[in-house]
Amino acid sequence: MAQKNIKILLIEDSTLCVYTLKKIIEGISSFPVKLTYRATMESALSFLEEREQDIDLILLDLGLPDTCSAEESFSRIKGAVPNLPIVVLTGEHDHALANSMVRGGAQDYVNKDAVSANPKVLVNAIDFSIRRHRNQQKITARLEKKDEVISWMSGDYSVGAARRESNG
Repeated sequence: MAQKNIKILLIEDSTLCVYTLKKIIEGISSFPVKLTYRATMESALSFLEEREQDIDLILLDLGLPDTCSAEESFSRIKGAVPNLPIVVLTGEHDHALANSMVRGGAQDYVNKDAVSANPKVLVNAIDFSIRRHRNQQKITARLEKKDEVISWMSGDYSVGAARRESNG
């Protein structure tokens, strides 16, 4: 059975970097990839507004021309698509920033120099991030189901119906 394409949105302003990353990902990944890229925060947000369901993962460069800081770049994307996995891809060598991004919800933080030295670092980050995100979704669904069962067993028969109405 063929594996479905992993659809990645790369948000990166350097066309050379986009070209290089595309060659790395398509050349050594063990899974089929469809890479879309946007060069600015605004174009990425517009794309995601229309096509979020078409993306499995975001690769985010933190130094974009229309954001003021790394934190702003991350928070704007995370705020727009809180349920998509984000791998931060940057040239910054800042361990505190990396910790902050991961605490804030990034699946991984990959330094571009590390990718240059060992391209498999990026492919592994993508693969592991997607797997981790899918596992988190399964766990969340199971916990929600458990909460519904516990509520029902305790006599609160409206919890499941109320939750389904609010999601529907």
